[in-house]
Amino acid sequence: MKELTSLDYCKLIAWLIYHKYNVILNKIQMQNILFICYEQYLVSHNSPLFNDDVPKECLFGHVFPRSYKRYSYRVIEELTVSEKERFLKDKDTLRMITRVVEYYHDCFFPLLIPSEKENMLGKLPPNKIVPMGVNTIRGNNS
Repeated sequence: MKELTSLDYCKLIAWLIYHKYNVILNKIQMQNILFICYEQYLVSHNSPLFNDDVPKECLFGHVFPRSYKRYSYRVIEELTVSEKERFLKDKDTLRMITRVVEYYHDCFFPLLIPSEKENMLGKLPPNKIVPMGVNTIRGNNS
């Protein structure tokens, strides 16, 4: 059985979040959730979740170059039986990823192009403009 890759985990995360919460992640949202999963796995297992991609820092956080280039913003097709079997071989990792998706699925706003952001912010009263980010959304304004 071949080792799971960053693209396999992207497909799992996209499938979970779409089928459980009817959400389609954009590239940056996917990279954020993938990085959280990667980080949690690394801390608990002292080894990376996958070996085909290494996170790089960028303007929007950490990005896995291979999966960033290949992931597309679209409705995810059903997982095949063999894909499900491969993910079920490591139930602890599957549970961890499911918990991350459950916790963060509503934390990531879609990215806005500058004109949309200006239009949106222009319609809000000044005291209602809040910086967007996971810590702000969860109430940790530090």
